[in-house]
Amino acid sequence: MRYETVIGLEVHIELLTETKIFCSCPTEFGGEPNMHVCPVCLGLPGTLPTLNKKAVELSVRAGLAAGCEITPISRFDRKNYFYPDLPKAYQISQLYLPLCRNGSVTLDSGKIIRIKEMHMEEDAGKLMHSPDDNRTLIDCNRCGVPLLEIVSEPDMRSAEEAVEYLEKLRELMRFSGVSDCRMQEGSLRADINLSVRPEGQTELGTRTEMKNLNSFRAAERAIKSESARQISLIENGENIIQETRRWDDGAGMSYAMRSKEDTSDYKYFPEPDIPPVVVSTPDIEKIKNQMPELPQAKRRRWSEEYNLGRVDIDTLMSSPFTAELFDRTVMLCKSAKDAASWINVELPAVLRGAGMSIEDAKFSPDSLGRLINMLSSGEINRGTAKKVFAKIVTENADPAEYVQKNGLSLMTDAAAIEEAVKRVIAENEKSVSQYRDGKTRAFQYLIGQCMRALGGKAPASAVTETLKGLPLPGSPVLFSALYLGFGEVQSAPAVVIEREHLVVFIIRRGEGYLRARLEACDSYLGDYGHGRGVSLGVDLVCTGNRSADGNAQDIEVARLILESAVLFELDSSVVLRVAPLADYELVNFRSAARKGADDYRHSHNESCQPESLFHW
Repeated sequence: MRYETVIGLEVHIELLTETKIFCSCPTEFGGEPNMHVCPVCLGLPGTLPTLNKKAVELSVRAGLAAGCEITPISRFDRKNYFYPDLPKAYQISQLYLPLCRNGSVTLDSGKIIRIKEMHMEEDAGKLMHSPDDNRTLIDCNRCGVPLLEIVSEPDMRSAEEAVEYLEKLRELMRFSGVSDCRMQEGSLRADINLSVRPEGQTELGTRTEMKNLNSFRAAERAIKSESARQISLIENGENIIQETRRWDDGAGMSYAMRSKEDTSDYKYFPEPDIPPVVVSTPDIEKIKNQMPELPQAKRRRWSEEYNLGRVDIDTLMSSPFTAELFDRTVMLCKSAKDAASWINVELPAVLRGAGMSIEDAKFSPDSLGRLINMLSSGEINRGTAKKVFAKIVTENADPAEYVQKNGLSLMTDAAAIEEAVKRVIAENEKSVSQYRDGKTRAFQYLIGQCMRALGGKAPASAVTETLKGLPLPGSPVLFSALYLGFGEVQSAPAVVIEREHLVVFIIRRGEGYLRARLEACDSYLGDYGHGRGVSLGVDLVCTGNRSADGNAQDIEVARLILESAVLFELDSSVVLRVAPLADYELVNFRSAARKGADDYRHSHNESCQPESLFHW
């Protein structure tokens, strides 16, 4: 027989107030046991509770975030039971008229998990069991901390759905500013109500409740374990007892604590010391207008406005701090990609190295935006940016001040950069020779040596361009230029070479036009056309490049194209930029020249011979 698991959750979240719900004691986590207490939260005779207005406002905000109806007039009730962590033997809660009703949370699958109600109540104390002497100690610091209990309908059918619901609810409460939901501190705890039934059956089975699950992993394991336990009991012909159970995550098992109480067992009655809570329509509108952007809207905006992927968005949404950090950073640096990368990759690395959590990060979000701008403008390099970022995160340093104080700005003196590159070239003959032979790794090594010689303070792009532009020892000054003429040539070409990059030749013509189409290969190099004389329709491309990843490529070898009727005015100059041999292999045009001349002669019945092929 196949069975269906039916799950409903009661989630308790601590509201983000500075003081307790009915007194002025602080709500901060930790501290010495029984120090954050007073006669009111201890329930001593003669004391009267006073409702915390902030707790009501946060509860209304939570209800609005989940699409709940806000009850105009709600009230508190006494839930009577004796347990050691409840000194006054009752808990002030809301049963009959809860503050919020009929909300929902939507899962990624589109399934809607209904929220029956949200009601305010006070937290109990904390029991600490001592295995050494078999004693149980009571810490009342948590007594009276304001809670919002969120009760779902039994709409979940698997551990995965229940965990996703918890994750969505946690995200909603954190981003609406209702609670920090730090599960490790107990500010979000879930009670799991679970039953099983044969598939197709509509009647609910006998349910059990597991109390105070404070991690997603524990909740998932507890649900799967309890579901399997109940199915096993049914198949063995045993009855399921309605009871409250305790989950031991270390043992991976649950244990019976007590029989499950019904509402009548608590002898609820209206709290006589607290008047009804009245929330007017203007009050609700005011709170609604103060609501921050909710997670679903934020995710949609980032996807549409910044074209961020699901993984980046999920990581940025891991906390309200990282989400705000991203939004503020993008406003300053205008690059969503850079902002996401620094927050999703670099920030966790810094936090791990410093032994910090995201909650410990207190730096200004504006600092990261300004740091990215300094990197983009070339003021600093990425290595320096990472060092500065670590100081921003751990010490809240100002990026500009830190860079200036520690002399980390990049140098802009082109002459100084060139001088350093020349020294590296002179000191690394072997690597220069390897680079000249087309070994890309040697070039990268030379760049590294240049950066080291400059103390990492020069822009890598400037170093790279300088290294490419300087002549290398052992490289011949070799350029190929093709001279085509026909008819009578008044004079030979005059050639001028500037820094091994420019070939200038003057073509004097006699009578007629120069028309030719010269094919050197069957492919054309557009981006590497270092010899492009655009105004005259001339392309001189020389190549044999090796790509950046070190794989040799037969990039498009050179083609000299003189299309249609290209007129060279008398005494005019054609400037052709040709790559140096250190970067590219120059192509021998002899055979192509002959072919081009033959094509022209055959088509025009005229004499057109390659005059010369010059090598310098």
